[in-house]
Amino acid sequence: MSQTLTLELPDEIYQAVKSAAEASGQSPAELAAAKLRQLFPVCDEAQCRREIPDSIYEILQRIAPQMGKTTEEMAAEWQAQFTPKPRPQLTEAEWQAARERLQRHAGAASLGYPTGADNESIDADLAREYGSTHEED
Repeated sequence: MSQTLTLELPDEIYQAVKSAAEASGQSPAELAAAKLRQLFPVCDEAQCRREIPDSIYEILQRIAPQMGKTTEEMAAEWQAQFTPKPRPQLTEAEWQAARERLQRHAGAASLGYPTGADNESIDADLAREYGSTHEED
C-alpha cells in the first residue's frame, strides 16, 4: 500500500531536485521518494533481525520500552544512524575528477628502497616481526 504526499517546494529546491533527477534518469517524484526512504528507513521485525547483529538487537529490545518506543522504531533509528549509506549519484565527469584526485596519491609514499613480491624479503620481514618482542628499547 502506498500513500500520496503533496509537497510545496520553493523554486530553488524544486530546480535542484529536478536537476538531480534528470542526471540520475529519474522523475523528481521518484528521486524525492528515494531520498525519503534513505532518511526514514522502515523495517519489519524479520528484516530488522536480519540486518542488525543479534547483540545490538537485544540491547534495542531492552531499551525500547524505557524510551517509549517499539523495538522496530529503535531498530529503524539504529539503521538510519549506523548502517552504510548509499553512495551519491555522480556524473561521469565527477567520477573522472574523483579518480584523478585518487591517482595523484598513487606512488606518493616511498620506503627508500625498492619493494616487490619476492618471497625472500617477505619471509625475512615476517621472521623479523615474529621474532620481535615489540618492546621499545
